[in-house]
Amino acid sequence: MLANRLVRCRLGAQAILVALCPLLPTVVAAQSTTAADSAFARADWPAASREYRAIAVQDTTNIRARFRLGVALFQQREFRDAIPEFRRASLAGFQSPQAEFRLTRSFARLGEADSAVVHLERAIAAGVSLQLIASQSDLATIRDDARYRSIVQKLEDTTFPCRRGTEAHQFDFWLGDWVVTPWGTPASVPAIGRNTITAQLEHCMLLEEWTAANGSTGKSFNFWDSNRKAWRQVWTAGNGQSLDYEGHFSEHAMRFTGWSLSSNGTRVLQKLTLSRISADTVRQLFEASSDGGATWQSTFDGRYVRTTHAPEKP
Repeated sequence: MLANRLVRCRLGAQAILVALCPLLPTVVAAQSTTAADSAFARADWPAASREYRAIAVQDTTNIRARFRLGVALFQQREFRDAIPEFRRASLAGFQSPQAEFRLTRSFARLGEADSAVVHLERAIAAGVSLQLIASQSDLATIRDDARYRSIVQKLEDTTFPCRRGTEAHQFDFWLGDWVVTPWGTPASVPAIGRNTITAQLEHCMLLEEWTAANGSTGKSFNFWDSNRKAWRQVWTAGNGQSLDYEGHFSEHAMRFTGWSLSSNGTRVLQKLTLSRISADTVRQLFEASSDGGATWQSTFDGRYVRTTHAPEKP
């Protein structure tokens, strides 16, 4: 009886082992991936490259392992060996932006500018940002290359169109800190207010910050509207009044038009003209019409004298 029980136990154990055998490769692979990922996370690059290479040999379709093998080799300055792994990842569409940018960095570190430039263009097409490119010291060897400068300039123009866009700089003559007095009066008369105009949002918007002599305040956003193909000024004051202008730059002046409502609810046409008189003098003229534009009356006529040039803000 005891012998029969022992035989049955052996047969049961063998059956369990047979059932588990198909699962063993999966268990081993999971353990290998865990060991590789752990080494990668703690930046143990020799161990990571060893573990990921073993995984890649066992499973040639594991592109993630290939990519991470490339990163581990790159971190050990084995740039030549890392290149095929990044190429495999890029061809497979795995983390294409990073794969192409890693290729760019690898070739740049090897001093192979031609290949570095080719892969830089591909990295940008895949979505690598200007900020990432500018911050990467590995590209120091190609930054003086005319092709690199041309590629990066195009990306900058696309990323920050207002930095070099013609329209975005038409209103630059208004930038700065200003003392405002009535137009046509001696320069020695008391100021009626002060105004500060700064460039914001990569020069896509000019912010006006007005403070009158009596302490009242107002602000306006001024920007080139790429949808309307026109300049806009949106003004609001501390007393709740607002104006929304649209205009264009012509004959050395920014010329806005808009409308407001009078106290009895009728529409009043508005004109605002800012004229560059000299390098540090601007005339600001507000006009209003209550008869549909047949006649116009001046409602504000100010002389701006610049005291300082305001720095550009991000």
